[in-house]
Amino acid sequence: SPKSAARERIFISPLARNMAEDKGLDINKIKGTGGNHRITKLDIQRVEANGYDYASDTTSNEDTSHVPTQTVDTSAIGEGLNPMRQRIAQNMRQSLNSTAQLTLHRKVDADRLLDFKDRLATELKQADQDVKLTVTTLLAKAVVLALKEYGAMNARYEQ
Repeated sequence: SPKSAARERIFISPLARNMAEDKGLDINKIKGTGGNHRITKLDIQRVEANGYDYASDTTSNEDTSHVPTQTVDTSAIGEGLNPMRQRIAQNMRQSLNSTAQLTLHRKVDADRLLDFKDRLATELKQADQDVKLTVTTLLAKAVVLALKEYGAMNARYEQ
């Protein structure tokens, strides 16, 4: 039979991977307790303390069908930060609460954008302009111009 034909992919956080390498641990023997059986920092610490057979310590026969709800005091957002950072944190939380969270993936042909970036970078260099030009910069400018023209795309719902 082929060696390790049924071997599964090992999910491990970067921190846990570094810790395991530093401590000389075999990640193939570690049972991950994170999402998708991901090996976490806590798993590495448990192996360090209890050896590779620690999973029995982390499992429980308790009924977890009912998990009590918790409320979070949002007034503590940004606690310990300077006033400007506190306001940024509050605004970010407010934005999360008042806008639809959406991630959209599309494949696009960006050849013309990349050609434009290269031409512009050449012109800036010839004009002795020390400007760091990136695709992100150009996309941000395009978004700003589009939102000025189509303001409804930047709308939000208020109760």
